[in-house]
Amino acid sequence: MKTPLISYHKGVMKFDSGDFKGAIAEFDNELEKVPHYPDVYVYRGRARYIIGDKDGALGDWIKALELGNRKGDELIEKHFS
Repeated sequence: MKTPLISYHKGVMKFDSGDFKGAIAEFDNELEKVPHYPDVYVYRGRARYIIGDKDGALGDWIKALELGNRKGDELIEKHFS
């Protein structure tokens, strides 16, 4: 069994290197283990937005906001207002 947040950190590294689809896959893996971790939704939403999945990004940012991460609100305001 993988340690929680390993996939999250791998996802962040892939995001930072420009591998947005790879990052999304890692974030998906993390959310299977830890579905209530808002930072994962923020990052996955950013990756989705970059690759053109605006609906997916919006859904992730709304979920992040529901889980208490205000960054979701900032990103919604920036990209959808």
